[in-house]
Amino acid sequence: MKSVVIKKKTTIAEKRSTAQPIARVTRQPLDRFLLITVVLLCAIGLFCLASSSSVVAYTRYGDTYFWLKKQVLSMLIGAAGFYLFSLIDYRKWQKLGGLMLIIAVGFLLTLFTPLAHEQAGTTAWLNIFGFSLQPSEFVKLFLILYLSALMAKLGSSVNPEEKQRLNWFFWLVLVIIGGLILAQPDLGTLLIMVATSIVIYLLGGGSWKLVGQLTAVGIIALVAVVFIRGGYQKDRFLCVLKPGYSPDKSCYQVNQSLIAIGSGGFWGRGLGESRQKYLYLPEVQNDFIFPIIAEELGWWFSVFLVLLYFALFYRGFQLAKAAPDLYGQILAGGIVSGIMIQVFINLGGTINLFPMTGVPLPLISYGGSSLMSLLFGLGILANISRQVRLPDNLPKL
Repeated sequence: MKSVVIKKKTTIAEKRSTAQPIARVTRQPLDRFLLITVVLLCAIGLFCLASSSSVVAYTRYGDTYFWLKKQVLSMLIGAAGFYLFSLIDYRKWQKLGGLMLIIAVGFLLTLFTPLAHEQAGTTAWLNIFGFSLQPSEFVKLFLILYLSALMAKLGSSVNPEEKQRLNWFFWLVLVIIGGLILAQPDLGTLLIMVATSIVIYLLGGGSWKLVGQLTAVGIIALVAVVFIRGGYQKDRFLCVLKPGYSPDKSCYQVNQSLIAIGSGGFWGRGLGESRQKYLYLPEVQNDFIFPIIAEELGWWFSVFLVLLYFALFYRGFQLAKAAPDLYGQILAGGIVSGIMIQVFINLGGTINLFPMTGVPLPLISYGGSSLMSLLFGLGILANISRQVRLPDNLPKL
């Protein structure tokens, strides 16, 4: 006797309930260790900016808290973006990788229009309704999103021809974006983009040998271009190679930076008590905010600040290792590597370890575009943290 199977009709409501959402939103708690580290860095940034920028802000604009007010507004926008991106499933960005690349190129091309204006020797800013925007800061995030998607596709491909095609397309994209950045010229941003892209390439299974060869050629070409073109970039290289070169002109900034760091001692002069910020050290609100922090709060706080960055880096890579798929692993590693590379370049410049490139200290220095872009990227990292299970031996808060 045959059994009769009665199939139940599925209602429209039931079909909707089982359908995949267009944009999945995750509701699991994000990693509190990551969140607390980011909040601490942002809070320290506001306090230190208020102190370091007070004198020059009053001198230029008659308002002691001119830059602080603008930074708070940027931080509020960035915090809103952090929260939003922490809810959106990071896998959606993989599908939008091509769009991210188009937006990145479009952003950079706007710098060749009348909307662009020159500042500090580079045409890297847009003037939109009285607000200054630096497209390259957002391009760094767009490039990470696109290249992570590209390397995830390369890593999952089993077709040798496709792998080779994707491999060379990776470097072609980097050359195009790098050329547009160099045309501004913005050497600091170019170094961060290239170094971060190399990390993404290696995380995706790229060739160490090829990276070594291209890095060697790139360094030689960069140094050659700088010394052939001359100008302030050549002077900055000479300041590192010859500490006594032009102490009152080309090397004035880095000399004043070293004076600030050295005069703070272990405990510092006290918050608000810096002497170098009284128009001796330029760009104390931006590139050279760390020397003022060291002068006012001392070496102990400077070490604490560096350890906070390392905590962010460590946690980010733990999240990358635990991400549920290759794209998440590459994306998390790319986001946190980009931040640490920028920290390394900024701090190295302020202590004359290598040439100063005008790169802000992440989450600390003044710069609305930089701050918002960083918080947006960290929001994506926070979403990845919602979807991982970290080993039990890692610290949890």
